[in-house]
Amino acid sequence: YFNMVKNLGGVPLITEVYDYSTTPIEYAKPRDTEAAVYEFVATEMDEVKEALDIAPQGSSLLTRATKASALALKSRAMLYAGTLAYNEDKSKIMGLTLTSGAVGISKNKATEYLQSCIDAYLELKEIGRYSLLKGTGSSLGENFNNVFVSKTNNPELILIRDYDGSTDFPNNFTVWNIPRSQRSTANFGGHVNPTLNLVESFETINSGSSQLNAYVGNEIIESMGNETSAYNYVLYDSPMGIFEGRDPRLWGTVILPGADFRGKEIQLQAGLAVKTASGYDLKMLDLIENVYDPDKNFYNGQQLTSIDGPIRNSYYTSHTGFLLRKYIDPVTGSEASGKSAVPYIIFRYGEILLNAAEAAYYLNQLGVANYKGSNTLQLSSDCLNEVRERAGGTAFRIESSDLTLALLQNERKIELAFEDHRFYDLKRWRIADQIWSGDWNTSTARMTGLWPYKVYAPGQPEDGKWLFRRVYIEHRGNDNEKGLPIRFGQDMYYAEYPMTEGNPYIEKNPKH
Repeated sequence: YFNMVKNLGGVPLITEVYDYSTTPIEYAKPRDTEAAVYEFVATEMDEVKEALDIAPQGSSLLTRATKASALALKSRAMLYAGTLAYNEDKSKIMGLTLTSGAVGISKNKATEYLQSCIDAYLELKEIGRYSLLKGTGSSLGENFNNVFVSKTNNPELILIRDYDGSTDFPNNFTVWNIPRSQRSTANFGGHVNPTLNLVESFETINSGSSQLNAYVGNEIIESMGNETSAYNYVLYDSPMGIFEGRDPRLWGTVILPGADFRGKEIQLQAGLAVKTASGYDLKMLDLIENVYDPDKNFYNGQQLTSIDGPIRNSYYTSHTGFLLRKYIDPVTGSEASGKSAVPYIIFRYGEILLNAAEAAYYLNQLGVANYKGSNTLQLSSDCLNEVRERAGGTAFRIESSDLTLALLQNERKIELAFEDHRFYDLKRWRIADQIWSGDWNTSTARMTGLWPYKVYAPGQPEDGKWLFRRVYIEHRGNDNEKGLPIRFGQDMYYAEYPMTEGNPYIEKNPKH
């Protein structure tokens, strides 16, 4: 029911077992309200939680429903419902309500739902067996990455879909997304390429800035196919230099140029920038299949494009200048078909903290200064800071007075990246059509990448340094130099309700 309500809005609630009848119309019911379905989910979790195990005793039980997983579902569902109620005014302006209540939730329900979200967090916390994973790996970035590849001794996991790398429970995600340089199967690798849009959402630890400095002066976006450039670039001593001081979760989420994976440096080099009197000649490989051809991929003994890209015209390699690290199995051999045992996380403690942080923030905005003896704004920042401190240390904490909705929204974007939350977050915040406006003048709607080039300037101080070009991602729906911007129409907030199932009582969703 939660999966249905978050996509369709209210649906008929069927809570009794029917005997089969040759007249199906007897079973036809109108849609219950969107609010009623969310309330049903919460009530069901409250009723069933005590009948479940308190918590898994080992990784073998992480795939089974527990009291904690019931509370986690309640936490998520009540945050969604509370947000929709909180944003009722936006929904009305956008025409996303129905007088029947099948779509749309009254704002007067917001406080109840948000308190229910926090209650689920507090009860889950009281179980005492869940916490953020800390102290693993050689760095904060590796520690964060371990959340997603380790299922033993991982106190953050609440419910997972497990795999064992066998023919019975195979996992091919690593096969599809491992760097090309480490793949074992042709026509696989490099499928998911994180964009510069995401990478720049990870702040610097000390200054909180987000924009990477690739150009002297204003940042520019170039065409992938440019063969020369007169732009003035910031030069770095290494391909990792431009990312120094960033939130360590960036390293744990994305394979950056020059970063290591499985103990090997991943070279992400788009080309060679040959210094000229007026700028640079940008020399790049035509097809990745020619990467080892000395006549096509070398210039005066210098490599042009690396085997992992980024490149414009080939498959199974980076197009953005980045590759995915999150959920990619670090165990050698897991790149073979189905051999990864990395689980898919359905619920983890980090999300529950962010759910509570957002719910408490809304409560404060609604005039609830204290809840169960806690200052709501302080409760919000405490939950948020637990996540941020795990990510970047005490320097990454924020004061409650500096807390904003934009900060909370960005925190979910980076902490939960590639965990199937972003689409639904933007919908419940009622900003998806603004973020993905379909207009190239909207920076969040245009996909961009960051292509590294090694500078070739023998005898000059620039020789061997690195520059970075911001580029449009051309591979979206057409072959022009910019591709298509991302568009989310207002008709996409709710899916089109199936109208061909023989139920005459079903009301259409708005915008359809």
